Amino acid sequence: MSNKFSKIKSAVFVIGMTLLLTGGLYAQDTDTLLAQLIGKAESPQRSSSQLTSVYKKVITSLLPLMSAQDVGSRYASQITLQAIAAHASRPGAEPERVILAKVLGTFAQSKDTTATVRHWFVLQIERIGKGESVLVLVTLLSDSDRHLRDYARRALEKNPDASATQALLKALVASGTDSAWTIGLINALGDRGDLSVVPEITPFLLADNQDVSEAAVIALTHLGGQASVRALQEALNGSSTANRMKAAQGLITVAQTMQAKNDYAGAAAIFSKLCADANSSIRIASLNGLVVCDPQQGARLAAQSIQDKDPKVRAAVVKASRLAPCKAILRSLSSVLGDLDDETKIMILGLIADRGDFYSVASVTPLLAKGPSSVKLAAVKALTRIGCVTSAQALIDAALSNDRTVQKAARLGLSLITGPNVEGLIVAKASAGDARVRAEMIQAMGVRNMTGSVDQLLAFAAESNRDVARAACKALSMVAGVQHLGAMAQLVAKVTDRSVRNDAANALKAVLAQADDDDAQIVIDQIGQASQDGKIALLKTLDTVGGSKAIGYVYRGTESSDATWKDAAIRTLSDWPDYDAAGALIVIASKDSTSLTHHVVTLRGALRLIKTLDTASVEKRAALCLKALEIPRRVEEKKQAIAVLGVLPVKASSDKLLQLVKDNSVRNEAGLAAVELARLLRSKDRNASKALAQKIRDLDISKAVNDGADKVIAGRR
Repeated sequence: MSNKFSKIKSAVFVIGMTLLLTGGLYAQDTDTLLAQLIGKAESPQRSSSQLTSVYKKVITSLLPLMSAQDVGSRYASQITLQAIAAHASRPGAEPERVILAKVLGTFAQSKDTTATVRHWFVLQIERIGKGESVLVLVTLLSDSDRHLRDYARRALEKNPDASATQALLKALVASGTDSAWTIGLINALGDRGDLSVVPEITPFLLADNQDVSEAAVIALTHLGGQASVRALQEALNGSSTANRMKAAQGLITVAQTMQAKNDYAGAAAIFSKLCADANSSIRIASLNGLVVCDPQQGARLAAQSIQDKDPKVRAAVVKASRLAPCKAILRSLSSVLGDLDDETKIMILGLIADRGDFYSVASVTPLLAKGPSSVKLAAVKALTRIGCVTSAQALIDAALSNDRTVQKAARLGLSLITGPNVEGLIVAKASAGDARVRAEMIQAMGVRNMTGSVDQLLAFAAESNRDVARAACKALSMVAGVQHLGAMAQLVAKVTDRSVRNDAANALKAVLAQADDDDAQIVIDQIGQASQDGKIALLKTLDTVGGSKAIGYVYRGTESSDATWKDAAIRTLSDWPDYDAAGALIVIASKDSTSLTHHVVTLRGALRLIKTLDTASVEKRAALCLKALEIPRRVEEKKQAIAVLGVLPVKASSDKLLQLVKDNSVRNEAGLAAVELARLLRSKDRNASKALAQKIRDLDISKAVNDGADKVIAGRR
């Protein structure tokens, strides 16, 4: 705003200076008047005739520059005139506005005024004129200057007086074959919003000129009202294809405007009549409107449209259903679900999944039994997302299906489904009935992590039916915690079926993985009360928890006179997770009394711990590995020990490997291990790394060894 006034002030200054240089005292008087007329100076009280004279005097003084050929020169004067008009139209100055509007009209009609200046006068009339300007503008509508005529038309369009409408109507009737002028007049009448002009505009809907007919559609669309609606609806019949399309689009716009104003009944009436239109975009727009304005009718239409041949229409039905304020349309679509093609079924199933309507379960469930896998999987997803007892029952049946794809998806669905009483149904099905169903539901209890069901699962695991018991053991591995350790150990101790006992032991291991070292005592206490097979099963679980209590108990077992117990203890110790077992395993492996089988098992177990666990220093691990190298009974274990030595970067390792490369039975393995050791030494002692690699390279053991040594020497990976 400040920028605007700055421009006006500058313009006034320029004009004032010009007048001072050319007009003497007269210019000074005009300059003063100008300041008053734009509100920059206090203006005295003037009569109508005086005010008219002042306006004419000032405007006359502006005319020379307003008609200048140079655009920049006339701009200041034009803006000054605009400032005068703005000041005259201020609130409380109605007499000034009326007088200025009349004066502007006089100048606008003058043939002595250049066209550009006349245009500018009419533009100011457009901004401030009312009823007093209508006759002048009507006169200008027939001027020979087509641009001036259009300025006058636009001024009448904006004029608030009712007579302006009649003036435009008369001009429209007399517009003749000038299509551009006719279109302009129709647009002006449409924008004025006077519904009385609808009858005069309506005939132009059928005009041969497409642009004219389109202008009539747009005008009636802007006007709205029932008369416009009737006119547009009549244009749908007997018009050309192009006109019909424009009329239909106009009706859609009118209906959407009604909808925005909460006139749902009026909008629905229009949408309803357009639903059968041949054009798919019109049908889609009608459907979108109808599902909001009249959901019940929209639902019936959706059920028909979802079977439309045009895929765009079907996709639009789904989209409209997502936005619908109620579920009537969804239920209508569910009722015809079985009659749709597979692609459309999948779209509707996705919609049902997203909106989760209980009503749809009855329509979705039959799709699990037939059709392509894609439809079945979409049905499973929908039932899962609906989340109720009925959909859960459908998933239970599907989980027992012979179709592996459906079975897998249904199991996943049962692990995810939520809703009232769903878990109650699963527990009830797991507790009694067909063993296959029970096993499936017990498995679901585990996957759903139903931690409150541990006692039930323990009872199920103790049952005589193998499928039920095994399913319960697997579920326990997912839901049982350390607080259930004693009960889990008892289960392993008591179970007589081998496969069930193995599953129970695996479940116990899952719990022991969460336990502390001291918790091993709970399992050890149960071993004394178990059968022979139960004892061994419990013993084998101790390698999961580890710790001093467990390792002590297991190590004592390795010295047992009972061959079965001893074998179980040795194998358990060989799988131990803690480095502490490595020394004990070396001791067992080094005994002459140890069988070859146990020698191999324990030596390999020790080497695994030495290689992979860094809880002990690398020096200690290397020292133990050197001991392991002294006891192998077979070359295979010796080679394994050499490989382990190659990942322990200490001097003792390199010294030993340089000795071993002289042994032809392990020469290549020792060379490869030495190269690996040299590589690892590079980050600690680059010189020692290169020296070791060079020594190995000089031995020329094999191409693989040489290539590795060359890379280390060159500093490459």
